[in-house]
Amino acid sequence: MFDKFISSFVINFKVEPQTGFLIASGKIPIDPIEPDTSFVKARTTYSDYPLPYIPGSSFKGPIRAFTESLLRSKNQNAACDLGEGNCMKNYNNKKDSGIERYKHACLACRMFGSTKMASKLRFDDLLPYKSIDEIEGVLNRVREKSTIRNGIKIDRAKGTAAGGALFFYESITIPFYGSITAKNPEKWQLGLIFQIFDHINSGYIKFGHSKSRGMGRLKIEVESIDIAYTGEKLTFWDLNGENKGLNIEINGSGDFVKTVRLEKDDMLKFIDAIKDESKEELERAVNTKRE
Repeated sequence: MFDKFISSFVINFKVEPQTGFLIASGKIPIDPIEPDTSFVKARTTYSDYPLPYIPGSSFKGPIRAFTESLLRSKNQNAACDLGEGNCMKNYNNKKDSGIERYKHACLACRMFGSTKMASKLRFDDLLPYKSIDEIEGVLNRVREKSTIRNGIKIDRAKGTAAGGALFFYESITIPFYGSITAKNPEKWQLGLIFQIFDHINSGYIKFGHSKSRGMGRLKIEVESIDIAYTGEKLTFWDLNGENKGLNIEINGSGDFVKTVRLEKDDMLKFIDAIKDESKEELERAVNTKRE
């Protein structure tokens, strides 16, 4: 499935917290004035001080979990249980090609990968700036949009606050920018990504800390899509070897690999087309028995 390059799609987007938001660092604070739980921060290549960011894994995890539940609502066998019921757990034929492994995998593992098969999707870390030129202003935005919240443990028997259980945690509500790269996706996989984005905006998928206490709701906005393909026309990789196109014209430029960036109206037209044209293929994939 990766031995030949057919097409790739880099979805560039912005996420903006609509409520309090925290991706916990997991570190125990040394400074007594720091909250018990702080936002995860790291230095980047271009910054001299740690900046908050959303790890790609923290973004991918909730998306995969929701996608699995969505697929199971159509067919219980469309997504495996990564624990005991992992579809690749007993698959030990190391000589098989990637295509054979792909046929054996459930639809979720085909999209997001497993320990025995690479993912079709690559999730980048989400950073608090879109370009290097914006770094200087990030620290001020973090200070303006950072708040310290508090929480308390409730004694279940008494129904009152438990003693010595007050804790504090950080919330940062600035925009973050990132991208998802889909390499040789099937058409239904790309369409499903954009459907998942709609569910994020509807509040069905939350991220980070204290989701059950009102935090973690995000708004996601696709800003551009970078497309690359090798044929005369844009096509999608297909399990049956039938590289399928799209019913709208995409005009890339280049000799060996054609590339194009879609923005604004062209981008929205593409998203609507891929969501509409992928519905039938998704239904067929969900109802097809794995090998």
